[in-house]
Amino acid sequence: MSDNESDPEIVQEEPEPAAETVTKPKKKWEFTPARQAALEKAHKKRSEKAAEKKKLKIETEKKALEIIEDRRLQTTADDDKLDHVIYELDKLKKHMKQTVKDIEPPEKLKPPPLRRSRKKAPPPPDTESELTESDYVTTETESLPPPRRKRSQVVERSEDYQPPKINVVFG
Repeated sequence: MSDNESDPEIVQEEPEPAAETVTKPKKKWEFTPARQAALEKAHKKRSEKAAEKKKLKIETEKKALEIIEDRRLQTTADDDKLDHVIYELDKLKKHMKQTVKDIEPPEKLKPPPLRRSRKKAPPPPDTESELTESDYVTTETESLPPPRRKRSQVVERSEDYQPPKINVVFG
């Protein structure tokens, strides 16, 4: 027991409620029976709509959780497949290390090209006497590009050219 409870002289005083309230009292609305019925109907409709929304939200969350779980299971299956592939690759690497030791690399290795380029035409022969007419004939695959347009083209008109007649009617 504490000292306050055993001592009969000390009595705790309870605070008295305030005579005046700090806030304004709530206004009492008095509606006509028709207005009261309309308000109850609107309240009922609103509560039904809220219940429907809540139900839809719960269903959506369940579906989302189901999709997430399905994806998680799918990714773990994919991860398992990848783990298996990595395991097989490690086995192959170990096997290759054992067999590669026996193989000697070739003496002259050609470095890979820096970039891909078009195949060049074979260089022309050194002497002109070896050239034949068949060397000068171009095929469809070796066609030349179309000639460039000249910027200042002079239009040559034939002698029979007559400028078109322009009929101008005033009025």
